Amino acid sequence: MLYDDDVWTALAHENGVLTVIQPNRPGAVGVDLSQRSGLFARHMASGQDATVLRGHVTLMNEDGLMAQRTIRAESLHLRGAMVVAVSRRPAVVLKGWTTLAMTVAVAWLLLSGAGVAGVWAYQRHRLQVARLREEKEQLRAQKEAEIRRLAFYDPLTQLPNRRMLMERLAQTQAASLRHRRCSAVFFIDLDHFKELNDQHGHEQGDRLLCEVARRLSACVREEDTVARLAGDEFVLLLSELDGQLGEATAKAEAVARKVLAALGEPYQLDGLVYDCSASVGVALFGVHPEPVDSLLIRADRAMYQAKAAGRNAYRLDLG
Repeated sequence: MLYDDDVWTALAHENGVLTVIQPNRPGAVGVDLSQRSGLFARHMASGQDATVLRGHVTLMNEDGLMAQRTIRAESLHLRGAMVVAVSRRPAVVLKGWTTLAMTVAVAWLLLSGAGVAGVWAYQRHRLQVARLREEKEQLRAQKEAEIRRLAFYDPLTQLPNRRMLMERLAQTQAASLRHRRCSAVFFIDLDHFKELNDQHGHEQGDRLLCEVARRLSACVREEDTVARLAGDEFVLLLSELDGQLGEATAKAEAVARKVLAALGEPYQLDGLVYDCSASVGVALFGVHPEPVDSLLIRADRAMYQAKAAGRNAYRLDLG
């Protein structure tokens, strides 16, 4: 039974007297174990012939893991049963299990760490992919916006150009015919604009054009359109003024007077005070269908009538 250094075995009578112990412990033989609240007493109190108990071994004064068996053999002619006990230190017994548990725990921690690191790396990769996709989408949207701006807007004043104007003019005409409400298109040409470029340079001319764009935008409603065709030519598109031609004409004339007054105010051009006027032609439409191009032609013709009348004036074409 003594297969390791921490093993000891003993034989005791059921009445508790210890008769044999190996390895020998001085003073142990003859001790009455029934008088001690130890593992022997717990074995006897259990009523079982075989037990495995753990606790403090008072005889050895150490923690022990003890297997005990009660032997009842008539052939031995014993007066009462004998109890055989084999004990080991739990720390020694569980050393292999502890090592295995530590190994498993370390392996689990390593695997868990690897798993967490893998999930973190995967999530980081997904976030990077999503961020790159978002940046790519933003870049694509910016490029599309830039292409649209170049295609539909004047690079100097940022107003709609001729291409966008013609699209909105067609849409406005269709809505006017459908709702039976008159709309108006204004053709505006600045008076003597060439003289400003010749005398003070094109940079001053560009500043004037930007200020004209700002003043024209302030003269109309949010739903109306202010566009620059080319050079010093601007167009206003006023949608659905009124269902009656007379009322629509009055509203268009009011806007024309407002435009002339706004454009006639002096311009502060980088230290230069400059006076400028404009000639305005107004064409009302929506009463009957007509080609979109003819709307601008009518407004342009009315504008030249205003120039012929002495400039700084407006003229109407009722169609």
